[in-house]
Amino acid sequence: MRCTHAIRAFARRLAHRACPGAAGTPDARCAATLRFARSQLERYAAMDTARRRMIQQRIRERVRERFAARQTPPDIEGACSIDIDVDNSEFETPEGFR
Repeated sequence: MRCTHAIRAFARRLAHRACPGAAGTPDARCAATLRFARSQLERYAAMDTARRRMIQQRIRERVRERFAARQTPPDIEGACSIDIDVDNSEFETPEGFR
């Protein structure tokens, strides 16, 4: 139960903050599909709040970078989508981090 709750909360926070709609950033017309391994989600669920926030920020930055890196404009003005296979390195945190 704890793992499922943590994952749902993570997805809500990530979606809300990665796509705020400000100029030059993705907005509601954009979609990002993030692919996680189950082990990554379980690792995230076991983290404390400070580490979770670090991971959330890191993944939001990856999403923004991927949208910004798009070289061709979308077929429909403002509509866009990307797919990201999340790397294990996104879940690394410094030793002794508090």
